[in-house]
Amino acid sequence: MALNSVVTSNAKRYLETMLRDLNFTLDDWAIYRELTGQSGELGGLSDQLWAVDTGDEDERAICGERGQWLRDSYRPWHGYLALFVCLFGSVANLFNIAVLTRKEMRSPTNVILTGLAVADLMVMVEYIPFAYRRHISTIKDTFSYPDTLYILFHAHFAQVFHTISIWMTVMLAVWRFLSIVHMHTASRCCSMRNSIYCIVATYVLTPIICIPSYFTFSLRGHPTPSGQVLYRIDISSLGRAHGGLLSRVNFWLFAVAIKLVPCLALTYFSVRLIGVLLETKRRKQRLLSGCQPAGEHHPLARGSRQADRTTWMLVTVLLLFLITEFPQGILALLSGILQDRFFRSCYLHVGELLDMLALINSAVNFLLYCLMNKQFRVEFRALMSLPARPCRRRRTHTVNKLRQACVTDTTCV
Repeated sequence: MALNSVVTSNAKRYLETMLRDLNFTLDDWAIYRELTGQSGELGGLSDQLWAVDTGDEDERAICGERGQWLRDSYRPWHGYLALFVCLFGSVANLFNIAVLTRKEMRSPTNVILTGLAVADLMVMVEYIPFAYRRHISTIKDTFSYPDTLYILFHAHFAQVFHTISIWMTVMLAVWRFLSIVHMHTASRCCSMRNSIYCIVATYVLTPIICIPSYFTFSLRGHPTPSGQVLYRIDISSLGRAHGGLLSRVNFWLFAVAIKLVPCLALTYFSVRLIGVLLETKRRKQRLLSGCQPAGEHHPLARGSRQADRTTWMLVTVLLLFLITEFPQGILALLSGILQDRFFRSCYLHVGELLDMLALINSAVNFLLYCLMNKQFRVEFRALMSLPARPCRRRRTHTVNKLRQACVTDTTCV
């Protein structure tokens, strides 16, 4: 959810509103520019807006016309899809919070998952009015001061809470990695108290880290020939000072610190966790190969399988996050390297698709927990006062270090 994308994606609508006062259309304006080579009454502002959304031929050469076709094909559906995903995701994250905070579910990992659910919930709830107002409502953009201020608020709000969600995911990966690979360190560092401290620190420090973004953008008013003042979001005077230093710092902060660094960290921890899981599986098969059929139902084996399932669930959460966030990080990095031409002709064309991927990522964790975590399913049933699934009794053979004995075991399925 790039703030730069939100800020610039309404340029075409703004230009259309400016031209409406002159009884011009965009086609009329293109012909006028071609015949005169001048900007007319709207001044240099219109040239900037025209370049942002229509794209000159040299800009289209970077990504071709397919990017613009993809944007134009998807944009009419974005509002409805986003509204559905956000409504589902808001309810799902409320369920996540309700289940994960139950007494039986309290653990350092689940505390982090709760912090992640809160951040995702805030993103979902705030995006609902934005999606309706921007993409579904038939009310024309007025570009009044309150409307434009709301767009700027939405951009900052979404960036802050999505960044919190990103670092909650990184924290989750670190905690699980330590608990499996460095258990002694995890017993000291990954306590419930330390988990809460880290979550609070993330929620407090993230808005501070995003301070450069607050000062990079501001509202700028432009009078029309009819005397009406239209407002748009623009780079602030502070952002333009010293050759646009603050603007460049903010862009690289978003591309590197908020996107690429977490993605690289998650890639490392995900690969390590998958490697540990595969090695554990091979080792367990060797240890239990001589104890069949007893080894399969040994209490230690069942506990190990439950831990492995939990780790696989968390790895799935991490991989889903990488699938949705890595493309945005790469595109943001390329925008920083290739400058405005790439940002305008490529990044903006897929901005709404990237937003949709981020929204889906924030909404589907509930489904993953239900599918991959038995304890979560049990507690969700208890929360909803649903009957527990029936249990079956079966006789199994268990093996200990001294002897093999026959015992009766009860298993819920």
